[in-house]
Amino acid sequence: MAYRNTSTSPVRIVGIGSAHGADQIGWLAARQLDATGLKQRYPANLLDIDICESPVLLVTQCSAGQTLILLDAYCSAEPAGSVRHFTVEDLDATHRPASSHGVDLKQALALRESLEDGNPPVSIIGICIGTEADAAAMQTPGEVLEKTFPALLDAIDRDIQEFLTSTSTAW
Repeated sequence: MAYRNTSTSPVRIVGIGSAHGADQIGWLAARQLDATGLKQRYPANLLDIDICESPVLLVTQCSAGQTLILLDAYCSAEPAGSVRHFTVEDLDATHRPASSHGVDLKQALALRESLEDGNPPVSIIGICIGTEADAAAMQTPGEVLEKTFPALLDAIDRDIQEFLTSTSTAW
Protein backbone atom coordinates (compact mmCIF):
# COMPACT_ATOMS: atom_id res chain seq x y z
CA MET A 1 0.00 0.00 0.00
CA ALA A 2 1.40 3.37 -1.01
CA TYR A 3 1.27 6.20 1.51
CA ARG A 4 2.01 8.93 -1.00
CA ASN A 5 1.27 9.16 -4.66
CA THR A 6 3.98 7.40 -6.58
CA SER A 7 1.90 6.28 -9.54
CA THR A 8 -0.60 7.58 -12.00
CA SER A 9 -3.20 4.82 -11.72
CA PRO A 10 -6.50 6.28 -12.86
CA VAL A 11 -8.37 5.19 -9.71
CA ARG A 12 -7.17 5.79 -6.15
CA ILE A 13 -8.97 4.37 -3.12
CA VAL A 14 -8.12 6.35 0.01
CA GLY A 15 -9.02 5.47 3.59
CA ILE A 16 -9.34 8.70 5.57
CA GLY A 17 -8.96 8.88 9.33
CA SER A 18 -6.41 8.30 12.01
CA ALA A 19 -4.88 5.47 14.01
CA HIS A 20 -7.22 6.06 16.97
CA GLY A 21 -10.58 4.66 17.98
CA ALA A 22 -13.48 4.58 15.57
CA ASP A 23 -11.81 7.14 13.30
CA GLN A 24 -9.44 4.42 12.08
CA ILE A 25 -12.18 2.55 10.22
CA GLY A 26 -11.31 4.24 6.88
CA TRP A 27 -7.67 3.19 7.31
CA LEU A 28 -8.64 -0.34 8.34
CA ALA A 29 -10.91 -0.64 5.32
CA ALA A 30 -8.17 0.48 2.91
CA ARG A 31 -5.68 -1.93 4.45
CA GLN A 32 -8.15 -4.81 4.29
CA LEU A 33 -8.94 -4.05 0.64
CA ASP A 34 -5.23 -4.14 -0.12
CA ALA A 35 -4.69 -7.35 1.88
CA THR A 36 -7.58 -9.14 0.15
CA GLY A 37 -6.09 -8.49 -3.29
CA LEU A 38 -8.64 -6.02 -4.66
CA LYS A 39 -6.08 -4.59 -7.11
CA GLN A 40 -5.53 -8.03 -8.65
CA ARG A 41 -9.23 -8.33 -9.52
CA TYR A 42 -8.84 -5.52 -12.03
CA PRO A 43 -6.52 -4.75 -14.94
CA ALA A 44 -2.93 -4.00 -14.01
CA ASN A 45 -2.21 -0.43 -12.93
CA LEU A 46 -5.91 0.49 -12.75
CA LEU A 47 -6.02 1.34 -9.08
CA ASP A 48 -4.00 2.20 -6.02
CA ILE A 49 -5.01 1.91 -2.39
CA ASP A 50 -3.78 4.47 0.13
CA ILE A 51 -4.51 6.00 3.53
CA CYS A 52 -4.68 9.66 4.47
CA GLU A 53 -4.52 11.21 7.92
CA SER A 54 -5.75 14.66 6.93
CA PRO A 55 -8.11 15.71 4.15
CA VAL A 56 -5.74 18.49 3.09
CA LEU A 57 -3.16 15.84 2.16
CA LEU A 58 -5.49 14.50 -0.56
CA VAL A 59 -4.25 17.31 -2.77
CA THR A 60 -0.69 15.96 -2.67
CA GLN A 61 -1.65 12.28 -2.60
CA CYS A 62 -3.60 12.36 -5.85
CA SER A 63 -2.55 12.84 -9.44
CA ALA A 64 -4.35 15.26 -11.73
CA GLY A 65 -7.51 13.71 -13.12
CA GLN A 66 -7.37 10.69 -10.84
CA THR A 67 -10.75 9.26 -9.84
CA LEU A 68 -10.99 9.11 -6.05
CA ILE A 69 -12.92 6.60 -3.97
CA LEU A 70 -12.78 7.90 -0.41
CA LEU A 71 -13.57 5.75 2.62
CA ASP A 72 -14.41 7.57 5.82
CA ALA A 73 -16.25 7.07 9.09
CA TYR A 74 -19.49 8.90 9.79
CA CYS A 75 -21.67 9.18 12.88
CA SER A 76 -25.38 8.51 12.69
CA ALA A 77 -28.27 6.80 14.42
CA GLU A 78 -28.05 4.24 11.61
CA PRO A 79 -26.70 0.84 12.65
CA ALA A 80 -22.93 0.73 13.00
CA GLY A 81 -21.52 -0.80 9.84
CA SER A 82 -24.03 0.79 7.47
CA VAL A 83 -22.40 1.79 4.19
CA ARG A 84 -23.62 4.66 2.07
CA HIS A 85 -22.46 7.06 -0.59
CA PHE A 86 -22.23 10.75 0.11
CA THR A 87 -21.98 13.59 -2.36
CA VAL A 88 -19.66 16.52 -1.82
CA GLU A 89 -22.79 18.59 -1.15
CA ASP A 90 -23.65 16.21 1.71
CA LEU A 91 -20.43 17.23 3.45
CA ASP A 92 -21.84 20.37 4.94
CA ALA A 93 -19.52 21.49 7.73
CA THR A 94 -22.48 22.92 9.66
CA HIS A 95 -23.68 19.38 10.40
CA ARG A 96 -20.48 18.36 12.15
CA PRO A 97 -17.39 20.00 13.52
CA ALA A 98 -14.70 20.94 11.03
CA SER A 99 -11.63 18.75 10.91
CA SER A 100 -9.12 19.15 13.70
CA HIS A 101 -6.55 19.54 10.92
CA GLY A 102 -8.06 22.88 9.95
CA VAL A 103 -9.34 21.75 6.54
CA ASP A 104 -12.31 19.42 6.25
CA LEU A 105 -12.98 16.98 3.44
CA LYS A 106 -15.33 19.31 1.55
CA GLN A 107 -12.73 22.12 1.60
CA ALA A 108 -9.95 19.75 0.51
CA LEU A 109 -12.00 18.51 -2.44
CA ALA A 110 -12.82 22.09 -3.44
CA LEU A 111 -9.11 22.92 -3.31
CA ARG A 112 -8.29 19.88 -5.45
CA GLU A 113 -10.94 20.90 -7.99
CA SER A 114 -9.60 24.45 -8.17
CA LEU A 115 -6.07 23.18 -8.88
CA GLU A 116 -7.18 20.94 -11.75
CA ASP A 117 -8.83 21.54 -15.06
CA GLY A 118 -12.30 20.11 -14.92
CA ASN A 119 -13.96 18.22 -12.13
CA PRO A 120 -12.22 14.92 -11.37
CA PRO A 121 -14.64 12.18 -10.26
CA VAL A 122 -14.97 11.57 -6.52
CA SER A 123 -16.95 8.88 -4.75
CA ILE A 124 -17.31 9.21 -0.99
CA ILE A 125 -18.26 6.01 0.80
CA GLY A 126 -19.14 6.39 4.46
CA ILE A 127 -18.94 3.61 7.02
CA CYS A 128 -21.26 4.30 9.96
CA ILE A 129 -19.65 4.06 13.37
CA GLY A 130 -22.92 4.67 15.21
CA THR A 131 -23.77 7.77 17.18
CA GLU A 132 -21.06 10.09 18.48
CA ALA A 133 -21.38 8.40 21.87
CA ASP A 134 -21.02 4.96 20.23
CA ALA A 135 -17.97 6.15 18.31
CA ALA A 136 -16.34 7.59 21.43
CA ALA A 137 -16.78 4.28 23.25
CA MET A 138 -15.81 2.04 20.33
CA GLN A 139 -12.87 -0.18 21.20
CA THR A 140 -12.94 -2.53 18.21
CA PRO A 141 -13.73 -0.81 14.91
CA GLY A 142 -12.35 -3.88 13.17
CA GLU A 143 -15.42 -5.83 14.28
CA VAL A 144 -17.69 -3.26 12.63
CA LEU A 145 -15.61 -3.44 9.47
CA GLU A 146 -15.72 -7.24 9.45
CA LYS A 147 -19.53 -7.15 9.46
CA THR A 148 -19.77 -4.54 6.74
CA PHE A 149 -16.86 -5.52 4.51
CA PRO A 150 -18.96 -7.40 1.89
CA ALA A 151 -21.28 -4.37 1.47
CA LEU A 152 -18.28 -2.03 1.29
CA LEU A 153 -16.62 -4.21 -1.33
CA ASP A 154 -19.83 -4.24 -3.39
CA ALA A 155 -20.03 -0.42 -3.25
CA ILE A 156 -16.40 -0.09 -4.35
CA ASP A 157 -16.83 -2.64 -7.14
CA ARG A 158 -19.84 -0.67 -8.45
CA ASP A 159 -17.81 2.56 -8.41
CA ILE A 160 -14.93 0.93 -10.28
CA GLN A 161 -17.29 -0.62 -12.84
CA GLU A 162 -18.88 2.79 -13.36
CA PHE A 163 -15.42 4.25 -13.97
CA LEU A 164 -14.57 1.48 -16.44
CA THR A 165 -17.77 1.97 -18.42
CA SER A 166 -17.42 5.77 -18.45
CA THR A 167 -13.89 5.92 -19.83
CA SER A 168 -12.95 5.40 -23.40
CA THR A 169 -9.65 3.78 -22.43
CA ALA A 170 -9.71 0.04 -22.97
CA TRP A 171 -8.60 -1.81 -19.85
